[in-house]
Amino acid sequence: MQLPSIAATTIGSFPRPSWLAQNERSRAVFRLEGAALKEAQDDATALSIHTQERIGLDLLSDGEQRRTGFINHILAAFDGIDLEHEAEKRIYRRREQPRPVPRVRPRLSKISGSPKRKRASRSRWMCRVR
Repeated sequence: MQLPSIAATTIGSFPRPSWLAQNERSRAVFRLEGAALKEAQDDATALSIHTQERIGLDLLSDGEQRRTGFINHILAAFDGIDLEHEAEKRIYRRREQPRPVPRVRPRLSKISGSPKRKRASRSRWMCRVR
């Protein structure tokens, strides 16, 4: 694939269609589950790619239609991070608004996923909380 000297692309997420997810603060809450969610995410991704082609971008992305937020998709790879039972915390910016944050279970011990990925990334990402 031959690209121009300066290729046009996008950084970050494309807006999610309202039929796919509802935004709550800085995260997406998907409206569907299971196979219906996967199909809706595929449709939203196709729509995002079509839009990028139509406006003439050189490098296309999936528009991050499957991500729930900026950081939780990374945290989901760790065993010991509880994304289901969040706590509220006041953050540095906008202290007047408590934010939901994941809880760390008593022991953060390993990275979920394939054994190959665990071995390759264990030294960079492994940490323990006691």
